[in-house]
Amino acid sequence: MALTRAQAIAQIELFQRIYLPSRPDFVQDWIAMIDSGLQNLGRSPAETMKLITPKMIGTAGQYENAFPSHPVDMWAINNGVAYANSIDPLELVDYFYPDGVGAYRAELATALANGVITSIDFLTGWLPARMDSPRPTASHVFKEIFDAGAGDPTPPALDLALPGVTDAQTEFLIGIYVAAFNRAPEHEGLKYWAGDLARHLSNGMSEQDAMKEMAKGMYFSGAQNGESGTGLGHAAYVHFVYDTVLGRAPDAAGARYWTDKLYDGANRSEFLAVFLNSALSAAGDGDYVKGRIAVAEFLAQAHVSGPGKVIDLVGILNYIETKGDAYIAIQLLKSQYPKPADSATRLLSFSNDDDINLSAYENSAHAVESGLDIPDAQLERTITLVGISAGQDDLAF
Repeated sequence: MALTRAQAIAQIELFQRIYLPSRPDFVQDWIAMIDSGLQNLGRSPAETMKLITPKMIGTAGQYENAFPSHPVDMWAINNGVAYANSIDPLELVDYFYPDGVGAYRAELATALANGVITSIDFLTGWLPARMDSPRPTASHVFKEIFDAGAGDPTPPALDLALPGVTDAQTEFLIGIYVAAFNRAPEHEGLKYWAGDLARHLSNGMSEQDAMKEMAKGMYFSGAQNGESGTGLGHAAYVHFVYDTVLGRAPDAAGARYWTDKLYDGANRSEFLAVFLNSALSAAGDGDYVKGRIAVAEFLAQAHVSGPGKVIDLVGILNYIETKGDAYIAIQLLKSQYPKPADSATRLLSFSNDDDINLSAYENSAHAVESGLDIPDAQLERTITLVGISAGQDDLAF
């Protein structure tokens, strides 16, 4: 939902009251910018807030000495965006979130340090999150950032170290699981089918043919085991795949095209392979399935879904519709399922007693609020659906 004038003003007033108490006069100046943008320039409140946000950070540094290691000088005054984004992540989080849960603070500071968000992105999400709660979760802040179209929520790449297959082939293999059965693969299952794909490739089969052959075997095995969707008729199955891959129903022409193909004898596994490959390369719709694949890839790790592990491989994907959803979900999963080798690895340390490491997440409020080990209704509170735009011509798939 677009930022309204009233919401923008409320954020400005909150910022001044908490973070710039010495300069109440700036409130009227920034409200005037909002109104001038609306009345004279056709600029939305959200667009004007993008101009005001670096000013907020700069004035906090200038009048409140908010960032002692980054004193404001003439360069800072003349280069507001560059100054704001040059502030040390720990110092920025310390000023705006001094009493936050250590895990949340570290997660936000790490995202700043890694370039997932900038200082300006942080404040863009922090202000609406702070309006909702005095101690918002990191996930809440990230959601506000990504909903505003800020930040870079590209999920981090994982190396599952599957012999004989490339990262791109692994992504496609996981995508077949997501598309065909609407779930993530468990670790052992993924290893098996990766081995099957590697065997086809080592025998001289082309990548395209190997992918189709692997998809055929995977679909047949899934049908034998009653995997989701495999018992549907052709028309219903086309709708099912559109939903698992694109997150939407097909238009009438797309549904008719693919249903007719299946009734004419096309193999469902080939339909899956062609449809998924087209979706992965498409703008817009591709982001939906890529986000789901990224989360599924995390779930496929041995320490998450290996032998003896129990995790809902279906339910978690139900809440992933955007890259932002995927990034938030993976951060939550990391807190719940840290790698054993990472148990003593720090994210970012603070100068106070909030120093934390990944293992500390397991018993923190963050892990509890993630909802990853409690009913789906509670998970929905944390990973909120955002929605995606309709895609291009369905017949392109």
